[in-house]
Amino acid sequence: MEEDILDELEPYFDELGYDPEVEEDKIRELYDIFFEDFIENPFQVNGITIAIKDELSEHKGQPRYFGEFHHDFVHTITRRSDITKLRCFEPNRANHIHWIKPILLNCNDKRIKYYQFEETDGKIRDYFWFEAKNFIVIIEKILPDYWLVSAHVIDDGDRKHKGRYKMYNEGKKKA
Repeated sequence: MEEDILDELEPYFDELGYDPEVEEDKIRELYDIFFEDFIENPFQVNGITIAIKDELSEHKGQPRYFGEFHHDFVHTITRRSDITKLRCFEPNRANHIHWIKPILLNCNDKRIKYYQFEETDGKIRDYFWFEAKNFIVIIEKILPDYWLVSAHVIDDGDRKHKGRYKMYNEGKKKA
């Protein structure tokens, strides 16, 4: 992997709107990238395969065509609404889907802050935080693989945003 690949990461589209019906062609193009990265060309982190759930999305409240996509893709390009409790399309998350693989493949780069954190449900997850670009990838070891939990730009809508440094410091101590 090239050393400067992390510096070259940019949003995929110059503009990506909030209406998934209007943005269908772009979302399908992003899905093609996701499919190539995770299905056609699986990869490993620390000798463990990164896997996704082999099931199509059943998220309620999404455009019908989202049902043609893998669950983990739809989960990654959406955010749970605190109001409706449904997952809503989040263009900023979708527009960075192509960052996941390079960040994981370069997880030993000093710019990637790695830590493990125990969630409230007791699950221990591995976090790969590219702080310079405010992006985080979250995976969980479910033997024999790592499963992609989520990946997104960290913004004010990230409920854990304010505690990210604390999580990093606490998780790093345990790792």
